[in-house]
Amino acid sequence: MENTWIFVARKNIKTIDVENQLYEKITKRAKEKNLSIHKFTNEILHQILTKDEFAKRVAPGLRLLEFESDSILVRDDLAKKTRLATISIRNGKLWCDLDEKNDCNHIHFVLMLPDIVNFKDKLKQI
Repeated sequence: MENTWIFVARKNIKTIDVENQLYEKITKRAKEKNLSIHKFTNEILHQILTKDEFAKRVAPGLRLLEFESDSILVRDDLAKKTRLATISIRNGKLWCDLDEKNDCNHIHFVLMLPDIVNFKDKLKQI
């Protein structure tokens, strides 16, 4: 007998596709937190979107232009004149070449970006 799949539409629920490798990570993390895959995935997506909305509210003049493996380019429209800040790693910490320090608005903005995890292996500490 042939397998038959029946999909039942649930109100307020949409289906998305994820890569197998990502699904395996999600499944593992959900089990670690004793949550269903559905609940865990929704919590993670909600956190990321909330963080993104927060960054847009608190730093409306800052925008990510480019994210490379060893630097991040941020456009700063907060001042009267548009400036570009390159954030890189110096002595195991994030460094802003525009402000010439490791603690400024540009770095705080970068720390709010979900992509900062791409830097985690290169940083000794933040």
